[in-house]
Formats: sequence, C-alpha cells, structure tokens
Amino acid sequence: MWRCLSMWGWGADECHSVSEALGRFKNGEYDLALCDVDLPDGNGIILAKALSKAKPSLRVVVISGNPMNAEHAREAGLTRFLRKPFELDALKALIDSQQYSINKPLRQ
Repeated sequence: MWRCLSMWGWGADECHSVSEALGRFKNGEYDLALCDVDLPDGNGIILAKALSKAKPSLRVVVISGNPMNAEHAREAGLTRFLRKPFELDALKALIDSQQYSINKPLRQ
C-alpha cells in the first residue's frame, strides 16, 4: 500500500506490528493512519483508538477482510472502514474524501 501512496505523491511509512506503529508514531508527524485489524502482536482497532487518542486530529482508516470488524470499529468510535479486498481506487477515493491534497505528504 505504501508504494501506491508514494506513487500518488504522498510520504508514507509501512509498519508490520502494533509496537512498530506506536514507535514510529511517537517519533513522527502523521496526518493519516491506515490500520489493518489483524496484526501479529495486537489488534488494529485498539491501535487506531490509541493513535486517535494521542492525536485527535489524526485521520484513521481501519482495514479488514472481516465484515464484523466494521461493527467493532464503529463501536470503538472509528467511522472510516475499508473492507479487504479493495481496489486501490477505493483507497485513493477514501483519502481524497478526507480533504487532503494529493501533493501534501502524510509526514513531513
């Protein structure tokens, strides 16, 4: 996914675990987080909530192939959900709908 974001002109980091994401978030400046629910060391919904709490202006999108996770995300107060598999155009449309400029990097 980060390759597509880069091709679209965005700066992006890719993390493979909750701990890696939390570490990078603590040391970086982000406007958007795409959180897969199924991570090897934890739950992406819990990660998304933690990121949102740490930075309320952060836009968070939860991603999962399990439709029940959309309901779990809503119950956790997370309103942006992308169900796998998805077309990359759907991801781009979702990001664009958040009123970001495609030329603005996700991180400075």
